[in-house]
Amino acid sequence: MYTHAIFPVIPDDIRAAEKKTKIDVPTVHAQIEGFQETLREAGISIMEIETAEGKNNNLLYLNDLAIVIGQTALIGRTVKVKETPEQLVRILKQLVWKVDICPAKTYGGDKIILDAQDVLFTGKEILVSTRKNGTNLEGAVVLSRTFSSHHIVVLPFNKLQPIRHYISVAIPGEVLTIGNSKEAEEVKQIMRSKTTYTYNVITTDDSTAAACLNFNNRVVFRQDRPEPKFSKLREDGLELWALDVSEISKITSPFTRFCLLVNDGSSANQKQA
Repeated sequence: MYTHAIFPVIPDDIRAAEKKTKIDVPTVHAQIEGFQETLREAGISIMEIETAEGKNNNLLYLNDLAIVIGQTALIGRTVKVKETPEQLVRILKQLVWKVDICPAKTYGGDKIILDAQDVLFTGKEILVSTRKNGTNLEGAVVLSRTFSSHHIVVLPFNKLQPIRHYISVAIPGEVLTIGNSKEAEEVKQIMRSKTTYTYNVITTDDSTAAACLNFNNRVVFRQDRPEPKFSKLREDGLELWALDVSEISKITSPFTRFCLLVNDGSSANQKQA
């Protein structure tokens, strides 16, 4: 069960992923608020942080900046973000028991890159994609040491996008969603050859429709990219909520990049000092 969701405050000068695409900023704000309200209705508290306005949209993608599993958070180190917002680090230290920060280099002097978009916790194991300009093997080692109680699977993606671009977790440990593009098919083949566990996979007809988010017995998916196959999830007792993220998705994909979910451990009877 998640207790908190951390969002960035969206600046008025936010840009689209494609330079020629125009953004309706008021609609972006309205859709972010709709996203947040959906989480509130599931009992999740919303926290917002200010990030530097300007040309670096990547500071807004909080889900790219940290990996949070259980009561451990690992602050990543990416090519595009030189320094993680201090406010995010401070909030994580308030919410979880342990916060580690990825070092810049190994003891041998090799550069470490760890992009949270390359990391997917399926509920059974942690998948990490290594790729050009993304997480490298040194970053995967840091991930493995931080989450040593979990099985880590390294997936060589080379020139592909990060794993979260293709795959979402619909039901932890059981069901994954993925699109039907040529690249997504390549991702499925890599997974089948490397992963320890077998998962049921929902392959969406539209690749952008594969993005979804599971929280507190609910799954949200894109209202503007309806996918009938998601209806199967109701058989597992899940609530399905459609979310309009059409304008948000002009900025980035998947829409979940703006939201970092955390469980503050309040379900446990004690918290470490």
